[in-house]
Amino acid sequence: VPTRTKGVTIWALSQRETR
Repeated sequence: VPTRTKGVTIWALSQRETR
């Protein structure tokens, strides 16, 4: 299970919510 993918997903979601 690639934990890196999870981190990227959370980062993308955070960037969108930060808007």
